[in-house]
Amino acid sequence: ISALVTADTAFLLASVSKVVTATVVLKLIDLGIISGLDGDICTVLPSNMTNTTACRNPHYPNIPVTWRMLLTHRSSLK
Repeated sequence: ISALVTADTAFLLASVSKVVTATVVLKLIDLGIISGLDGDICTVLPSNMTNTTACRNPHYPNIPVTWRMLLTHRSSLK
């Protein structure tokens, strides 16, 4: 079965988004916008998002979630 592709056609990205995300994070490090892979993600989130639900695991609120954790799927954020 074939269908026409339109501007509203949705495509599955599979694992391509992981490569794009990692590239963007590394570029942000290169530009000095984030300090490194082990930097706290709360430092770059908008101020209205820097609460425990946005950038902290509620079970471990004193442990910062880092870019490395996000990229390796170890942040435990939903």
